[in-house]
Amino acid sequence: MQLKICGLTRRDDVERALGTGAFALGFVVAPASPRGLDAATVLVARGVDGAWLDRLMRRGGFDRLQLHGFDDAVIRDFGALGHRVVPSVDLHRSSAARVLALRRSFPLVHVNAGRGGEGRRLDPPVELLADVDGLIFAGGIGPDDLPGLAARGSAAVDLGSALERAPGRKCAAALGRVADFLIEEKKS
Repeated sequence: MQLKICGLTRRDDVERALGTGAFALGFVVAPASPRGLDAATVLVARGVDGAWLDRLMRRGGFDRLQLHGFDDAVIRDFGALGHRVVPSVDLHRSSAARVLALRRSFPLVHVNAGRGGEGRRLDPPVELLADVDGLIFAGGIGPDDLPGLAARGSAAVDLGSALERAPGRKCAAALGRVADFLIEEKKS
């Protein structure tokens, strides 16, 4: 199982997250988010101007752009501009059919229980999507959920608010449990 740790705002948390073995780290650009960082570390975006975001992406140094709350046409436009896009779909406001349609166009789709960073739980696995490759499940998922998700065959999980002791402040012990899980996962 691959893990992404999102909502990183502090150097110590970034260093700890790097030490877990996560496949991706998430840095947020969203005006009202307590996890938001300046534009130099873009990965996750919501509620920002598309032209501004395109300019940031063209400056370079970004692996992928995860888009929350953008309509499908805008998401596809970003992909057509050459950006490596990961659409994010809120299952409480959308449908499994939308996830499947986006998955046909993009190698990865982020499936969230809410707007992101809300700690709103996704009840994994989402039965209609359990067998679909290329999905990153998110939504209040913490270290204690990882063994069950791995047993169900989830390929990728996004951990964020469930690792925090306060918004934007990751708990070192929770990150340590993530690292322990990944070490054990690699052994099996």
